[in-house]
Amino acid sequence: MRYCSALITPLRASASAALLTACGGSDDPSYVSASFTSMAAPTLANAAAMATTTVGSTLNIKFSDDSVRSYQLAYQPFFVTGDMVSDGKGGTILSGGYYDINNKPIIDATVPGKERHYFSDAPDGTSLLTVANPTVTGLKGKTVFAVVQFEYTTRDLGHAPAYGLLPSPIAVLTLDQNPQTGALKLVKYFIKGGTFGTNEIAILGVGCVVAFVVSLIAIKWLMGFVRRHDFKCFGVYRIILGIVVLAYFFVLEPMLGL
Repeated sequence: MRYCSALITPLRASASAALLTACGGSDDPSYVSASFTSMAAPTLANAAAMATTTVGSTLNIKFSDDSVRSYQLAYQPFFVTGDMVSDGKGGTILSGGYYDINNKPIIDATVPGKERHYFSDAPDGTSLLTVANPTVTGLKGKTVFAVVQFEYTTRDLGHAPAYGLLPSPIAVLTLDQNPQTGALKLVKYFIKGGTFGTNEIAILGVGCVVAFVVSLIAIKWLMGFVRRHDFKCFGVYRIILGIVVLAYFFVLEPMLGL
């Protein structure tokens, strides 16, 4: 599937208010628990259903008066990979697009005259999160973020295999959550290029060489020390360290209430 979506419940304003708290008098039922009713997985008896993202599950809310309200779950797509979406700055950006280390679009030029920006086949995984006191302006509801990792693109325009040849993009979505219904709306799509360039390869190479040389020096010194001395100093070190660790966990932590 090429689209990025979220599972939502189509709650009305009055229902969602009742879900969260008893906002009226003392006679209003309050929320007790929530449970889900699962759906049967589609089978080959209905092949079209297996190729379509659908949901038949329900959310069941129990209240203090023993009443239960059920809500049909549904998918809400944020975008389809390859769509132009808001960049939060008044412009648009290609969803699922690939970028190099300089944040420049990686172009598929395999078919002359039909060059286009490479983009992912589909989102691979999505994580929703919130942060305390987000500094996001212009939103009407609650600020929610989604981190989306995209799948590799399978083939280029010339139909040659391209899987794994390009970096897997990761984007951060800023979402506006309706406080009444819980619905999420995409307001900003952010991505930064992360492909290794010449400078990054050079830095990695120098780091590997330095680590190798330092390791040889450290091993040579340690082997010489062991040949000239015994292991008494290591035993003393381990005893002292053990005492310090035990004192921290069984004496200092209880005293400080950590």
